[in-house]
Amino acid sequence: MNEQAFLERVARRLGRAEPLTQRPARDAVGAPAFWRDYQLSADERVAKFAEELGKLGGQVDVCDSLAELKERLRRHLQDLGPAVVGVWGRRALAEFELDDVLAAYDVVVWGEAPAAAAAAATPAAGDAAADAGSAAERRALVERMATANVGITACDYAVADTGTVVLLSGPDRGRLVSLLPGVHIVLIKASQIRTRLGEVLAELDALAGVRTAADGTRADGGDASGGSAAAETGTAIVAGAEAGPPRWPSSVNFITGPSRSSDIENDLTIGIHGPAAVIALVWRGR
Repeated sequence: MNEQAFLERVARRLGRAEPLTQRPARDAVGAPAFWRDYQLSADERVAKFAEELGKLGGQVDVCDSLAELKERLRRHLQDLGPAVVGVWGRRALAEFELDDVLAAYDVVVWGEAPAAAAAAATPAAGDAAADAGSAAERRALVERMATANVGITACDYAVADTGTVVLLSGPDRGRLVSLLPGVHIVLIKASQIRTRLGEVLAELDALAGVRTAADGTRADGGDASGGSAAAETGTAIVAGAEAGPPRWPSSVNFITGPSRSSDIENDLTIGIHGPAAVIALVWRGR
């Protein structure tokens, strides 16, 4: 069958006399209005997130205070008995005041060079020497993080509808903390949980300075039908300067449950390309 015959056959199946010669008008862009309007209350979002992550094999503890969250974390660490714990940089976790919980463990802090590497990187003149020292420290940090049994991070967003957590990378928010250890413990404030993934995408656009037009399309050609008021009314959502390329972090990670991998025969393996277990501690009311 040649191309024209194939297209004619498709047209007939669609009830058309002949194939179209021009692109049809698109009367919908992005998610339909009923989905953009779908919202859960704060308590419903927490409950839905716990339900969805639980379906994926994750564990969710909902805590009513910081003291309860820290006690749950302490118990999880006691049960897991990790030799090494990897954590985001101290500024990224400062709000959770974890120093007393982690005091009993060998902790690798992302963004802080291991002591041995720092001692070995003796000062030397010139930018090249400084760069070499920095590279050696980073290599040592990555090697130490690879020994961590548990990784502890905060998050930037969570999605109730899918049980997803969203992590933006940064200097003290390394991707490897949530990737290399066998267990990922993520600390979530209830206010960070959104109902739908589209809400998160729209907020990420705003953070990056992406402009959104009235039809929901973005200046970079994407689709910003996430559901924020700005995206839905067509208001330009811009963070910082009005001109210039989008200011994305080096990585935005969407993590939905423990790592799952399967081959063509559908043999499922847990924990091959990431943590085999995900534990979420949700601080309700925060």
